[in-house]
Order: sequence, then structure tokens, then C-alpha cells
Amino acid sequence: MGGLRWAGAVAGWLVFAGTAWAAPSTHLSPAHWAVRAAERLEELGLVTDYLPAQRSVPISEVERVLGEAAKSASPQLRATAQGWLRQLHDELGGASSGFGVNASLWVDRNADERVSPSPPLHPPPATIAQAPSSPGWAMGASAEASAWLAAGAVDFALSDGRAHLGTWEVETELGPWSLSVGRRPVGYGPGTGMVMSASVPLNMVELSTARPVRLPWVLRGLGSFAFETFLSELDAPRHGVNSKLWGMAVQWKPHPRLALGFQRGAMFGIDGYPGNLKDFLLMASMLKNGRENNVLSATFRYRVPTESWLPLTAYGEWATDDGDGGYLWVPGLRFGVELPSVPLVPLLCVGAEYSFIGTIAVRHFPWYAHSRERGGWVSGDLPLGHPLGGNGRELRAYASLPLFGAALGIDLSAFRRQRFYDNLYSPMREGVSLGGNAALRWRPLRNLELSVAGEREAGTRWSDTTASGRMGLVF
Repeated sequence: MGGLRWAGAVAGWLVFAGTAWAAPSTHLSPAHWAVRAAERLEELGLVTDYLPAQRSVPISEVERVLGEAAKSASPQLRATAQGWLRQLHDELGGASSGFGVNASLWVDRNADERVSPSPPLHPPPATIAQAPSSPGWAMGASAEASAWLAAGAVDFALSDGRAHLGTWEVETELGPWSLSVGRRPVGYGPGTGMVMSASVPLNMVELSTARPVRLPWVLRGLGSFAFETFLSELDAPRHGVNSKLWGMAVQWKPHPRLALGFQRGAMFGIDGYPGNLKDFLLMASMLKNGRENNVLSATFRYRVPTESWLPLTAYGEWATDDGDGGYLWVPGLRFGVELPSVPLVPLLCVGAEYSFIGTIAVRHFPWYAHSRERGGWVSGDLPLGHPLGGNGRELRAYASLPLFGAALGIDLSAFRRQRFYDNLYSPMREGVSLGGNAALRWRPLRNLELSVAGEREAGTRWSDTTASGRMGLVF
């Protein structure tokens, strides 16, 4: 812990030292509506050179994308793009400063059966499911205050009668580079990533490109690049006092329609490895395979040249969790297609995604588990990777629809999951389950936003239902 605190202190000093001559901005999480709007506009070919280093995107980059699309969109989409840009300015004070207050009420059925944050005592090493509990309902309320000013943002939450620090970030930029220290989620790859799915906020130090870069001289013809790396500490109750998580991603856009990526995460430190900087550099460069747990993947995203009659984006991921030859025998495979604008209903966006994690031939081992890092690819009680929680398959369909200049937003999804016996959620959630979620966001006034959301997943002998409502005031 001392090493990461020291690194955080140095990064913090650099951040505050740099704010006098830099023009920094903080990041929006992958779940933020403006990030999804920017992705959709890029898929429609309305913006150029949009290539985030990871799925948490700098506010300044999202603002640029929305502004560019608001000028170049067709008349059918221009009002929506302009509404998104206006809403971002209202919400974030022109992407420079602001203050907001949120009040939430949530209801959760069978809340006690979801997952257990306790470390396992026997194999499978990273089990996070409890035994079935009797059906019941839990409910609660929380309040959250947010503030942001140029180089930083912080959220304070009040829940269960206690105040605590939610997400926070301080950042500085030097040219195309961004250095930040804080707590927020990390997501890799399009859709729901196998390595990092942005489901958990992490305390971390991060170095990344704030916007795409091109190599000098004749190498400019190779296209745009983006890079990100972070270092985080994992929670002690599950992982032990010395466990750390390191991640990195390289994105390459050789053609305006094609983006390629390589992502890697490594969990290490439980038994003192790596013991020095040399060992860490060897591990990071993949020149030495020590006692760390690695999850890595390659991704692609392609904007199909059919926009004249059907705009379509296809994406995919091929991942592996440690193991010699695991990428062949026990891979993680994910493929999806998205229509950012449906013919006859141009504001409607729909998509579908299929994921498979498990044995194809020859070998077998459980994903997101490790003989030494016995806490598993988990933070607290949530998977860091795919929400399946390891070996299994999922088919998911989704749709989103903004209306009235983006003042009203509707998001829907449905999924079918099959978790295998060596999944992190087994034995309780082994087998087939069906589920879905719905969310509605409405901004009746410039400074007022109302939202409701619900999710349900049900298997043979269990079910989980969550509902929430939120009111936000922005000043």
C-alpha cells in the first residue's frame, strides 16, 4: 500500500503543479449518457478521429464530439445532437465547473443473496455466491453531492446514515497526455469487456492519452493511436493487504472505419511478487511470466460501409485468462453488432451481443480464478471482467431512444445467461437465467433531471430484482 500511496502523492503533486499551464478535464464513466451518445455519433460517421484510450472518456473529448456532430448531422439527427451538447453544458457547467445534488430511493429484492465479499476458504478459489436465502425486500435512500472545477471532480454520498467519498479525480494534461489520480471505473474494449468491464470504481493512478495521437514523419500514415495504463490497490478483505491491479490498453485506428485494440490486466503482489522494479517491467513487457494472474484480449470494431441504406457497426473480442494455450482451448469470445440509427426510426439505436467463456477442446480451467490470487478477478463483491462472472455464455439485446431533443431518454435490454458449474457465481446461480433492465431519464427543466431504473434476473431457484429512482439538481 505504501508504494501506491507514494505514487499517488507524486501524481497529485504533478497534477496540481501542472494546472497552472495545462487545460485539463475530468472523465465521464462509460455508463454516462454523453459517452454513449458520442459513441453512437462516431458510428454514424459524423465525427473524425474519436479514439478514447479506454471507455472512461475525458469531458473535453466528449464535448468536442457532440459539438462536431451538432454541425454535421442530418436534419433528422441535428436537433438531438444539439440537445445532447446543450444538456452536457447544462449538466457540467460548460465542461468547466458546476455543482449537483442527487437524491435516490432504491428497492432490492433478495438483496442478501447477491454476492459475498468474504474471501473463499476452499476451491473454486474466487466463488462470490452465497447459499440461497429466503426471499425478502430491502430498501434505502441516499443523497449525493458532486462538484467539478476544471481539473478535478468529487462525489460525496450519504447512505445508511453515513457519509463517504464516492468517485473523485484530479487530472492534468501536457499536450496529448493526461495524468490523473482518483477513484473511478476502468473499461476496455467495445461493449462489455472481458478484461475490465467498468463495473467497479477503483482507487488508481492513471497515465493516458487525452485525445488520439499520430506518429511523426512518414509514420503518420499508420493512423491514430491511443494508450492507457493504470495501477490500483485491491480491497484487503478479499485479496489481502498487498494485492494490486495493473492494466494497460493500446488502441489503433489504421482506417476511419476500423479500430483495433490490445488490452491486458495483471493482478499481483499477494506473495511479494514482483519484488522489484526490474521484475515488474519484465512482467509488464510479457518477457517473464511469474506468479501474477493475467487476463488479456484483442478487440476490433468496424463501421461497415453500408450507411447509405443501413448504418452498422460490428465488433468483437478474443480473450484469454492465463494458461498456456488458453486463448485456443479455453477462450473468451465476444461478438456484437449495433445499428446506431434504424431506418424509418433514425433516433432509435439497437444492438445485440453474444459472449462465450469456456472450454472448446483439450484443456479446461475456470476463468477469473487463480491459485495464488485467490480473491479472483473481483473487487469487493463484483466481477472486474465480464458480468457473467466467468465460464458460461450470454446473449444480450438492447435498444435506446432519445426524444424531444434528448430531453427524454429510454434504454432497454434483455439477456439470457447460462453459467457453467465453474463460474464464480456457482453453485447458486449455475444454469440458465433470464433477465433485463430498463431505464428512463427525463430533463423537464434545465437544472432538474429525473430518472427511474429497474433490473431483474431470475434462474431456476433464485431471482434478483432491483429498482431505483433519482432526482438530480444541477447548479
